[in-house]
Amino acid sequence: MDWIAKIVAETDLADTHEHLVEESRRTKGSTGWLFPCDDWALLFREYIQDDLHCAGMSIADELRFYDPETPSIDKFKLVHPFWERMKHTGYAQAFSHTLRKLYGIELTLPL
Repeated sequence: MDWIAKIVAETDLADTHEHLVEESRRTKGSTGWLFPCDDWALLFREYIQDDLHCAGMSIADELRFYDPETPSIDKFKLVHPFWERMKHTGYAQAFSHTLRKLYGIELTLPL
């Protein structure tokens, strides 16, 4: 196993398996299932939206949540009832960490 550790230690770049939208696509403002909106709700895409479903968010509310026409405060109100049920999942913790590190926002609960 030492040879594996050596190769890993010599690797300059590691794929972190991100689900980020390609920059050229993001700046065009294209929409679709991968990029449904252009605000903070986009951070909920992929895995954390499954936590929302498990916590009870309906498909109709999810569609409103990702709708670019839904005001940010209304998106907050859509997520708020479910946060307490999902705040300890790995995905929600990653979301909290992202808000803290990138935007300086510390989530204090209740929201």
